[in-house]
Amino acid sequence: MLVNESEWLIKAQRGDPEAFTCLLEAYQRPVFNLCYRMLGNAQDAEDAAQETFLRAYQHLKRYDNSRPFSTWLLSIAAHYGNRSDPKAQGANCVSGRTTCT
Repeated sequence: MLVNESEWLIKAQRGDPEAFTCLLEAYQRPVFNLCYRMLGNAQDAEDAAQETFLRAYQHLKRYDNSRPFSTWLLSIAAHYGNRSDPKAQGANCVSGRTTCT
């Protein structure tokens, strides 16, 4: 756990956008790296990382403070990445990126 993570989490759960920004900055690289490993494309990984942080922000009040934040956040990224990966869904294309066959 990061030194100020607990404080940031408490403040962010109370609606402090600056505290959430600190969390975002602390975890942007691990989230992007996970998304990139899952999707294999930097643009798709950036989109998935952005969606991960949006979902985390929207559901931050559901986060259980007794568990590691990194695990919760990366599980959001993994779930979103699985839904975004056409191979995981059995699709033949990624909308807007290739021609569907």
